[in-house]
Amino acid sequence: MLKSSMKFFFTLIVCIFLTQVPGISHAQLAPYEKTTSVMDVVIGGLNVRTGPGFSYPVIAQVSYGEDIVSYCPTTPNGCAPISGNGQEWNRNYYPDASIGYYSNAAIGYTAWYITAEQGPFNYVNTHTTKVTRSSTLYRDACPNLGGSSGITEPKGKYLPAYDDELKATVCNPNAWRVLDTDAHTDGYVNGWNLKAE
Repeated sequence: MLKSSMKFFFTLIVCIFLTQVPGISHAQLAPYEKTTSVMDVVIGGLNVRTGPGFSYPVIAQVSYGEDIVSYCPTTPNGCAPISGNGQEWNRNYYPDASIGYYSNAAIGYTAWYITAEQGPFNYVNTHTTKVTRSSTLYRDACPNLGGSSGITEPKGKYLPAYDDELKATVCNPNAWRVLDTDAHTDGYVNGWNLKAE
């Protein structure tokens, strides 16, 4: 009887302890929502062109360490690269200070490789982002960021990606999905206020 009571008491203590350990409370996000990669430019100047080839005009040059986001429409193979001039080309959103946000006006093609051979890469997938301007953590991504969580992410804070890599939503390339491990929750932050690293 004593042994049975002790076993019950021990089980009760363990259950109480487990309920007190804070876990990650996921925001009201669709678990299989289509997302698209956020990447960090790893060369001095990456030309963004109007089309998948060197004959197309350069419409922007993205500097080392700046961010680009894959343009991934919901059509079949919307994210697939296109071949041109012996290289693969991806369509991307790119940031522009005169725009202040990602939009259809800021879409262009970038060559996936620096040379015709496969390597080195022009940009890499990232797993962490740094807050460059104080920003709110939101519950909703689309059509615009909304549903404030009441959490403000301070400048200089590092936020890990919610997914295996840092991702944005297809419907809003500004909505980057991140984890706030201090607050034990996840949500979306405006990518314009973040720096992929």
